[in-house]
Amino acid sequence: MSNVLSKVQRGIFVLDHHGFGNVVLSLPLLQSISQWALNKCGVKVLFRSPEHFQLIQHDVSGIEPIYLQNRYDGLRGLCKLRMDFRGTAEMLIAVPGVPMSTAVAVKMALGADLMVGEALPSRRWLFSVYAEKRWDKSILQSQQELARSLGLQMSLPYPVLSLSETEETWGDQIVRHTFKGLSTPIVGVQCGAKEIAKQWPVDSFGRVLALLKTRFPGLGVISFGSKDERGKTAAARVLGGAIPWLDGVGRWTIRESLSMLKRCDLLLSGDTGVMHMAASLGVSTVSIFGPTSPERLAPFHAGGICARPAASCHPCFRDKWTSCDCIALIRPEEIASLLTQCLERSALHRVGLVRKHSGVVDSGQCIGDGADTTCGK
Repeated sequence: MSNVLSKVQRGIFVLDHHGFGNVVLSLPLLQSISQWALNKCGVKVLFRSPEHFQLIQHDVSGIEPIYLQNRYDGLRGLCKLRMDFRGTAEMLIAVPGVPMSTAVAVKMALGADLMVGEALPSRRWLFSVYAEKRWDKSILQSQQELARSLGLQMSLPYPVLSLSETEETWGDQIVRHTFKGLSTPIVGVQCGAKEIAKQWPVDSFGRVLALLKTRFPGLGVISFGSKDERGKTAAARVLGGAIPWLDGVGRWTIRESLSMLKRCDLLLSGDTGVMHMAASLGVSTVSIFGPTSPERLAPFHAGGICARPAASCHPCFRDKWTSCDCIALIRPEEIASLLTQCLERSALHRVGLVRKHSGVVDSGQCIGDGADTTCGK
């Protein structure tokens, strides 16, 4: 056991209050923390909302969820956090992706003695245990390093989400009712993104689907996203043409979305939480990265492939959003080609002609003037 963990008696406080994708990625670390803490101390985890906890609630036990939403947001929320939890934990763990400034502020509010998380080399002195933060280094690798330094046993290095039998049955029934067993393949798609810089043009999504339809006449589509993305999805649907389509944008709960993602042969999206949700269910992903780093965030462990702009500014996001629109350099024809390769290989795998592996093209191979690809090994 780590000397640092031996100092923990009252409890551990975990910061995991960012997006759905961050919560999914943090699952292996949360599982290892909760397993160690069993019958030793309490583990409180700060999530953004109850829905964020619902995403992983079937796959981690022994934690007490706390919600940022409506109480602990902003400076006033930090004061409330101090009133409610000061002195309850010796250790603060900030999952990779949480800004260092946030971690330091919460550590001071809690009165915690120890802080664990990612750090740039120049700031490592602030942490009791740290993993070096780099833009070409996976968040999952940083988690493994933190777990190793703490002496924690991590059962899997990547997240795996599970569905209940009821959820599986519900998803099967919806798909059978909608597509009548006639649509093959079924491609999931998320046409929107929360950050403008991560938004691939909607007409490009529509163009990709139209191209796919010519190659796969039986194509069916399931769409995902928040209610704010309905307009983008509707526009892409019109541009895609006459394709059997099950629209769940803004309609399904987070658990229902998981059930429907499991029904997809492949997911097309940007760098979003839905991308990580699909990968954690074993669904292959083709993801379009604009400002963010695929080396850091892309789900290669589940056979994911990503396209990124061949631009000198990339990755444009380095803890600060910019107005860069280099994502528009990625052409729909390139993405349609990637999807076609993935779906054809998947079909061959189903009939036993090829062995399934994580990737369709070699890492870094150029697929056009606008984008290059990276795939898992």
